[in-house]
Amino acid sequence: MEEINSISKVYLKLLKSIEWEDKLLTRGIKEGLNKFLSNAYLSFYKHKHYSTHYITKNALNKVKNKDFKGLVFEHLIPKQKYIQEKCIEAAKLNKIDFDFIYNLLSKYWILATVTAEENKIIGNKRSMPEGWEYTDEKSALIRCTDVGVELISNPFRKLK
Repeated sequence: MEEINSISKVYLKLLKSIEWEDKLLTRGIKEGLNKFLSNAYLSFYKHKHYSTHYITKNALNKVKNKDFKGLVFEHLIPKQKYIQEKCIEAAKLNKIDFDFIYNLLSKYWILATVTAEENKIIGNKRSMPEGWEYTDEKSALIRCTDVGVELISNPFRKLK
């Protein structure tokens, strides 16, 4: 989890440097904040589809053939709701620290490579099913397993 440790440190540095009461500043960096975690994470990997924890069999066949067209880098637990919003709220209250970020990323940063067709089947990208609670990494797969999209461990996943 070398990448999670490094990303937690740099995300903390970023969030502590922002003047949250400056509305123009926060509006201006909104998109950058949204993409920051993914871009930082991907810097540790040769290709985004080699970085995911899980992959579907259809996506695996495409990756084996280096055919990345029609593949989706999917957050199995919506990043914005379960990580970003919590970190930003804590930062605004000046209650953000490394452990807070690291714990959220360790728990909720679970990625999959799926085909575009499978991604449509998975559906809702903004929240987990009603009443969902994280119990272990398998519980993160529920948006896929509930609709019959089978995930396997990504054999391509390795740091640069």
